Amino acid sequence: MDWKRASYGVEIDVRRGGAQVTHRLRDAAEIENLIAAGDARFALEVRCPVTQYACIRLDADPSFQVVWPPDEVGDEIFLLPGVVAVEDVVLPAAALTDLWRDSPCVPKGWWLAKGDVHTSQPLAASLVEYRRDADLPSGCMRVREDGSGEEPKFAVHLAPDVFGRVETDRDLQMAGLIAAFAILPMSDRFREGSDSRVAFLVRERLADAGVPAWDEGDDWDPARAATAVERLHAASDGALEEEA
Repeated sequence: MDWKRASYGVEIDVRRGGAQVTHRLRDAAEIENLIAAGDARFALEVRCPVTQYACIRLDADPSFQVVWPPDEVGDEIFLLPGVVAVEDVVLPAAALTDLWRDSPCVPKGWWLAKGDVHTSQPLAASLVEYRRDADLPSGCMRVREDGSGEEPKFAVHLAPDVFGRVETDRDLQMAGLIAAFAILPMSDRFREGSDSRVAFLVRERLADAGVPAWDEGDDWDPARAATAVERLHAASDGALEEEA
């Protein structure tokens, strides 16, 4: 909010054992000049409060990978993206809002831009739970809403012969997610005015992707909506490469 025109955005794709992050600066020549001069860097801070693991990755490239050691983190990791000053810098007052009358000196280590905190727990994981169902015939699936919790969740039931593959078979996971999105409009927890955090996040993700929501006319497309929330990946994208 300190900048007159500059804006910052970020896309974080969490995968097994790490994340791919892409930072975006717009109308931010002053920050871009600092990065080019080596005085600032794009950053992603990784924190796991349960194990007290923390690290920060700095890079001049707006797009990079971050990996973390699986044995040092818990189930949920928090990711803090932005741009950090790596040297003491002076910001031009002309590029800042009127609150800044003089060109301020920003110490090394301070954030020049900061994005929202992301979590390693994908939104899809909040929506869908996969369950083994001995009553289903071989190779079959069914989906029901699970109304037992405070937040909406869909239970994807799988026949025993396919349930064992769901943890590693992304195509099977996506099939269940698309099936859940197919019945999502029938859930009371996704109706307009719902106080559900998950419903709000799904609606926000669809709006960011330019995909009509379930209650915006007759254009509801479960497959398109599901892949806006959790994108498809090529087979080689399942895990991130280890950094040198």
